[in-house]
Amino acid sequence: MGVFGAASMPFIAGVALLGSAILHIVCFISPNWANDGTQSLGLWRYGKCREPGFQNCYKHDHVDTQLKDWFLVVRAMSCLAVIGLSLPLVILPVYMYIALGMYYRRMMAFMSFCSIMATLTIAAAVVVFVIGATDKGWSLEWCFIVEIIAGLFAFIGFVVFLAVLLTRRPAGLKPTYYPSTIHVDPDKPKLYLVQTEPY
Repeated sequence: MGVFGAASMPFIAGVALLGSAILHIVCFISPNWANDGTQSLGLWRYGKCREPGFQNCYKHDHVDTQLKDWFLVVRAMSCLAVIGLSLPLVILPVYMYIALGMYYRRMMAFMSFCSIMATLTIAAAVVVFVIGATDKGWSLEWCFIVEIIAGLFAFIGFVVFLAVLLTRRPAGLKPTYYPSTIHVDPDKPKLYLVQTEPY
């Protein structure tokens, strides 16, 4: 199981999700999803002017005017992806602290669900954006490629979490007790405070 015991595989999934989250956040806030022929634009703001003679490029810095439904769908999917990537990254350190040497299927199932939700929402955002941008004659920029990579990392995290979920708990695996610690029963929904030394 490696240094982290039963948390080794979830740790690998966590690294993949962290990479996905970083890439997704970069794309989420960057104004480089597409070029409309005059300037770059992202999900929330405009970028640098492409035509040297074009003035007042930042007059409407936020992309809020004349938004189509497809653009709002891309925004919504991207927001859901942020939530799906954030929850496992918050839960995973708790799992590794409490569950070292143990398996928790419900927790793995929840993190698998969050990971696949992030993967699917990123994929939906990419597909809808490509269709909408192509229809308007926009050219795609680097955020589009980075977002695809973020989706691939999220999918890797999902596959690893799913593998842990479907793996049977080794028969010889026993939880490690420390002088004073928290122990969660892997087979029952119970929490114990283990104290072997008096205060």
